[in-house]
Amino acid sequence: MIKFVLILVVMVLIIVLYLYLYLKKSRKMPYSSLYMSGEILKRAKEQGEGISNMKLQKLLYIANGLYLAKSGTSLIEEPIKAWKYGPVIEKVYHEFKRYGNQDITSIPLEYQLYNHNVDLDKDAKLSIEFVIEVAKKLNAIQLSNWTHDEKSPWSIARLNGESIISEELMKNFFNQFLDQPPSDSVTVSVPPSTSPVVVSPVVEPDEEETNPI
Repeated sequence: MIKFVLILVVMVLIIVLYLYLYLKKSRKMPYSSLYMSGEILKRAKEQGEGISNMKLQKLLYIANGLYLAKSGTSLIEEPIKAWKYGPVIEKVYHEFKRYGNQDITSIPLEYQLYNHNVDLDKDAKLSIEFVIEVAKKLNAIQLSNWTHDEKSPWSIARLNGESIISEELMKNFFNQFLDQPPSDSVTVSVPPSTSPVVVSPVVEPDEEETNPI
């Protein structure tokens, strides 16, 4: 009897382990924003493209929106805040705020530690590839102006007095870009720079109200 129970327990453990590994490999799941930042920064560096904190925020915002529209789930774990001057992933902002408006030169430690253990799914890879192409075509100011469009998720969230940009807003907005090639989807939608955003070094403590990002 005891032998039978032990065999049964072992079989159950094997099944559970198999299901865990299968689901981990196959399901779409949010990734850490710092990990995704590392992925963007690494690829941008390989292609000779400089990325500032402000530009990184916009690229993560776009990548998350496209991934949401494609897969129905967020690309990153952390919420995107509707700060006064634009959409912000706060964890990423604090990680790189020391660079001010200069290009980021470091890769997050989290990315360096876990890079070999994370297998990005197909939609995540496509979203990252897309924003790298966007980074080559648009500078931080153009991207910021684009996120400030009156129909953008950030603008609607601010209008509604919401501190976090909802997944629903992101998904609805980015659905329109799914079937367009990278060269056309974002660049044609950038509004004219009627009120340019000025990038300045961070001043604490009230960063949300003082930092144009």
